[in-house]
Amino acid sequence: MSVDINNERSVRLDKLARIRALGVHPYPELFKKTHSIADAAVSAETMELRDLEAVQTNPARTHSLAGRLVLKRSFGKLVFASLRDETGTIQILFSSASCRIRRRDNAYVDELTNDAGDTVSAAKFADKLLDLGDLVWVSGEFFYTQKWELTLYVADYAFLGKALRPLPEKYHGLSDEETKYRKRYLDLITDPETMARMKFRSRFIATLREFYALHGFTEIEGQTLTNTPTGAAAKPYITHQNALGIDVYLRISHEIPLKLLNIAGMERVFELGKAFRNEGMDPSHLPEHTHLEHNVMYWTYRDNMRFTEEMFDYLFSKLDLEKKRKILNKNGELIDVDFTTPWQQEDYVELVKRDSGLDVSTYTDVETLRRDIRARGIELPGMEAMGLTTLIDYLYKKVSRPKIINPTFLYNYPVVLKPFARRNDTNPNVADAFQLVVNGWELVNSYSELVDPIDQAERFMAGDKALDEGDEEAMRGDMEFVEAMEHGMTPISGWGLGVDRLLSLLTKQNNLRDVTLFPLMRPETQPLSAKEEEARYRAKKIVVVVDPSYPVGVVANALSHANIMLAEHAEKAFIGDIKILKDADGYNHFANSIYPIVNLAASQERVQEFVGAARSEGLLVAEFTDIMAKAHRERELVDGYRSKQSGEFRYIAVAIFGPTDTVEQLAKDMTLYGA
Repeated sequence: MSVDINNERSVRLDKLARIRALGVHPYPELFKKTHSIADAAVSAETMELRDLEAVQTNPARTHSLAGRLVLKRSFGKLVFASLRDETGTIQILFSSASCRIRRRDNAYVDELTNDAGDTVSAAKFADKLLDLGDLVWVSGEFFYTQKWELTLYVADYAFLGKALRPLPEKYHGLSDEETKYRKRYLDLITDPETMARMKFRSRFIATLREFYALHGFTEIEGQTLTNTPTGAAAKPYITHQNALGIDVYLRISHEIPLKLLNIAGMERVFELGKAFRNEGMDPSHLPEHTHLEHNVMYWTYRDNMRFTEEMFDYLFSKLDLEKKRKILNKNGELIDVDFTTPWQQEDYVELVKRDSGLDVSTYTDVETLRRDIRARGIELPGMEAMGLTTLIDYLYKKVSRPKIINPTFLYNYPVVLKPFARRNDTNPNVADAFQLVVNGWELVNSYSELVDPIDQAERFMAGDKALDEGDEEAMRGDMEFVEAMEHGMTPISGWGLGVDRLLSLLTKQNNLRDVTLFPLMRPETQPLSAKEEEARYRAKKIVVVVDPSYPVGVVANALSHANIMLAEHAEKAFIGDIKILKDADGYNHFANSIYPIVNLAASQERVQEFVGAARSEGLLVAEFTDIMAKAHRERELVDGYRSKQSGEFRYIAVAIFGPTDTVEQLAKDMTLYGA
């Protein structure tokens, strides 16, 4: 049953007024606790606990805790509740036998009285005036219930904060992902797995810094706003700086400042921070992401290979991670990956040649490569607008990268792909560089740096030419950096890690937003007029994506459910009071009647990408999964989702509701189901 938010808020505001009238401060200044919930549970295990009857007679006050109520059940004179803080959840008990509440004057009393002479016992206050989401401080003694559940008997408690809005119903597993990303604070409150994942992220980053400190690195902070967005092949964000009267860019990498400091004589430098790329969003790409880069003088890329393995060994040891572990692939399936070092090494040129029949190190002309790719029956979306660098990269991503599961070093790259890397002394067509790829995701990029200013200037000019020809992701030139290079550079090796990607793999996620506290989202739309709603509705169409591996009957059932769910939400979210719309031929239709165009996706991976892209565009999404197909009761549905990690379930059908041009663009590579 859905909750009427406005009515619920009104009820809670009334309770807030009653709480104030009873002489209780609903938002006190300060309260200290003796234990976190996790520490309290460990502490209780070392104590000799009394039974409930003995505790009720004369409760001790051995532990004080504070947190949010996330569950409450009343049994006459006993009120059981679940209290949660960032470390965990524990059961607490309010009993009419002995319980005191703190008044505004700091006194603890058995009952409260308002100006009208009405009295409420401390236990009844907990039963009638405490709501889920409220914050409380409790002090008491631990005991075990008959079901052997550790429980804190509340001797004294204080009200710490009234929640005027309810927690989401059945939030874990059933709410849509967009709400989790948009309102991460609710996700953290209601899903302990999310809280644990974000705290793991913090420990992971702290361990990275610890590793660098042990190896004598200096952490630096480069500029975020730059005059030239160079350092990687990517489309930048551009803005205007009013005081200087110039356009500037958000950095796309940490590359240039690290190299400038190497020129200045700082031998080991690293930076951990945000990079920004104005490109598409999908489960493995975010426009704002956490990037780690370092540069070391007198190293080659081979030294960085060894350093990478040493770093991973350190991280896995310090964070107590198993080397052989399960991670999610792009189809949402758990697969085995072995991080045991040393890792496999593959020649990039030979790998792509093996998978496509093309030696990409020999090409200097994009038209020739485009022709040869087509001759082998390989199609790459948007290849007509790609420059040579981008086309080679997309070819590799199409034919080779998806096959790489275990950690693998790819080396021996065509020099056009690595505009900052030095040419190989034996073969000048390839660069001294490597990438670490795991599960089809590129985690680390490293190379022996280009320190020849003349060679660097020529490569910058080639990148600028590709930009002029329409390749928005080509490398931009930076002649001020070339000037700095002309002051002399020692041999250097640079290295970069996609922190969000690695964290996603280690925590069994297949969407970077699941390891990011506050991912960028489209703003929630404001209510429109009835006329605007009608126009907007007419501009919409539905696409349903189907997994063809299921029987036709299962697919039909999935389409029906997805359509019904979407129709209900579409009416609520978009149609407002409009009940009937006329189509182009003048016929009347109910606003919630939906006629889907049913398309076929090539794989579960494609469905995952489709859902992520639809959500990033702010479209309504309705999903029907294998868990929903098997569940006959709501309890089975809840249990089914809670038993799965994110992405472990399989989609059968997905329906989206959005602008016609947006929907068509998202599904442009799909075919009609059954065609």
